[in-house]
Amino acid sequence: MSANPNANLNTNSNNLNSRGDWEVNINDASEIRYWMQHWNVSEVDLRKAVAEVGTEVAAVRIALGK
Repeated sequence: MSANPNANLNTNSNNLNSRGDWEVNINDASEIRYWMQHWNVSEVDLRKAVAEVGTEVAAVRIALGK
């Protein structure tokens, strides 16, 4: 039996956007609003985190301390 390469993949809803994607799309106003509310952060803080770590939801969450 081979190991599942996705066995350690965190599927927690904190890592998924409203469509189930793994990235934060800062070019979509509805996604910006979603993540601002979800993490209770300002748009400035959200954009800073994305600029710092990229668009991967898990990385942005960690950068925001959530």
